[in-house]
Amino acid sequence: MIEILFLLSFLLHIITFIFIRHLKNKQKDLIDIEEKMTTQVEQMENSLALYLVELREENERFTEELEKVQNHTIKETSTSKKVETNKLNTEDSYTMYNPMSNIKDSEKVESSLESKVLYLFEKGLTSEEIAKQLNKGKTEIELILKFRQKNN
Repeated sequence: MIEILFLLSFLLHIITFIFIRHLKNKQKDLIDIEEKMTTQVEQMENSLALYLVELREENERFTEELEKVQNHTIKETSTSKKVETNKLNTEDSYTMYNPMSNIKDSEKVESSLESKVLYLFEKGLTSEEIAKQLNKGKTEIELILKFRQKNN
């Protein structure tokens, strides 16, 4: 009878050691997975940081271009206002942002995006409606409006 108990004890010890070894291997696997996840998270953070830097640079370029366009539009508007003050009073509000409205159809130049946005904004449209109507991004429209408010 004692021999059977020793044999049973021996088998239980072997099974326990196998189970402990199996758990150790699983623990190593989990540590490896955790390290891989950490490196992946770091790579994602680096990618997002790079994307944000690129986005910031693009926004700065866009605002510089917008300033140039606005300065150009302001110069055109001021020169045309001096020459055509009487005509501006009789025409609708769109001509304030479109100084080239008295040019023949064959010579017309398309008005700037900023002038279209400002005209539609004065009509009472929201930035989303303006973006849909002009087929532009909502953020781009909001940036134009905020830039215009900052300068006024």
